[in-house]
Amino acid sequence: MPDSRSSHTLKSPLPPLALAALFADFVDVLIPGDGKWPSASAVGVQGLLLSRVVEEWGETQPHLIADALIACGAPFAGHDAAGRKAIVEKLEATQTELFAQLRSAVTLAYYESPVVAEAIRALGRPYLLMPHLVGYPSRPFDEAQDRPRHGRGRYIPTDAVVPVDPSGLDLDNNRTQSWGITR
Repeated sequence: MPDSRSSHTLKSPLPPLALAALFADFVDVLIPGDGKWPSASAVGVQGLLLSRVVEEWGETQPHLIADALIACGAPFAGHDAAGRKAIVEKLEATQTELFAQLRSAVTLAYYESPVVAEAIRALGRPYLLMPHLVGYPSRPFDEAQDRPRHGRGRYIPTDAVVPVDPSGLDLDNNRTQSWGITR
């Protein structure tokens, strides 16, 4: 991200509606949506992106990012799909780190949307917005069904596992040649 403490002067501060449209168009180039999936702007990714940018890098950052997009040919209005993509590709080529951070933030914000979670679940896939709270359901281990059948190795019940005694390996003085580790 550009540093908000830098001496960068805004080239052309956009009015709020133009700034909102610029970011809505930008996120839609990254995630345009289709008949089954909503576009990024349709689920409000641009607002979450801007909130995170301001929280992380300061209130001038949206305008600094807008300046970077304008330097690449934005605003997007009046450009066809290929022209919009070219603007974003130029940003990616000229502002690699900035683009990578924005793309990551847009992707994360998109998949945090309850609407996108519904689209994923509509495909028959389990998808929780907060899986860390309850986890995903899994069936219990069934020894008869889940035991490997390939004939390599063997199954040892957890209560039969015993620690290995490495004291005879003299690891303080021996070198492990096959792994290249010197001890």
